[in-house]
Amino acid sequence: MKSSAPHLTGILGEIAEATSVGVALTIAHEWGGTRRKFPSRPRAGCKLAKLVGLEAAEAIINAIGGGEHTVPMGPQKGRAGRTAQVVRLLKDGLSHSEVVRRADVHQRTVERHSSTIKKPLPLFKDV
Repeated sequence: MKSSAPHLTGILGEIAEATSVGVALTIAHEWGGTRRKFPSRPRAGCKLAKLVGLEAAEAIINAIGGGEHTVPMGPQKGRAGRTAQVVRLLKDGLSHSEVVRRADVHQRTVERHSSTIKKPLPLFKDV
């Protein structure tokens, strides 16, 4: 299950070494840019196990230990990748403050991208 991940550093690199690059990227995608509490003994119903599976969750905890960890954003494909992430999160209905936190961008950046997303026009005016 182990996989070398030279492009992933810090805790994501440790997770990739303990499980796979895919698991590390899944965690970065879902929790990147946040501080998360990792259980010391993962159980089937915990958030980590729900995200990556119990076996991978156990391997992660064996590698990094339980407790609070800051999850890095992971690899981004430059400005275009960050922009796409902001737009996707906005289209998913997240609040501006949640997009700021998850995408690790400035509030004004989120506001700018929000204004460019085309919103559907009503077909009929209410009379």
